[in-house]
Amino acid sequence: MRAQVEARKLLKYLDVLELPISLTALCERLGIIIKYDALTALDGYFIRNPENKKVLIVVNDNVNLLRQRFSVAHEMGHLNLHRGILGFSGGPVSGTICRNKIVEAEANYFASELLMPKFLLQNCGYMSAEKIADYCQVSLPAAKIRAEHMGWA
Repeated sequence: MRAQVEARKLLKYLDVLELPISLTALCERLGIIIKYDALTALDGYFIRNPENKKVLIVVNDNVNLLRQRFSVAHEMGHLNLHRGILGFSGGPVSGTICRNKIVEAEANYFASELLMPKFLLQNCGYMSAEKIADYCQVSLPAAKIRAEHMGWA
């Protein structure tokens, strides 16, 4: 529930109320730098510099564009929900880098709400997974999961 609330607050605070959500514009407004790189074992990660508060999200450019969008939104979820952490990666817990199933599920739910906001989908009437995928620029499997969570499947 917290993930949904935080994603909605971010969208409303930044007055982003049309689909598809522009992650590039969101990140620019938040001062987040997105870098695309050939990652081998990860879809993405973020690094937060505690001194200057700069944030870098690195996304695997070897995966399709829809996966890249979800990865950026997922990392934004970590940034908004897990503020005490300096970075997330695909590795095991190590120092200030953390990964566990609950934390990853929260970041996924945040990403789903950020990319496929229920309040916008309801207003637009985009109820099928196919329409959600098309209008939100997400993969069909992600849209199907989102439609199920919203009770529209």
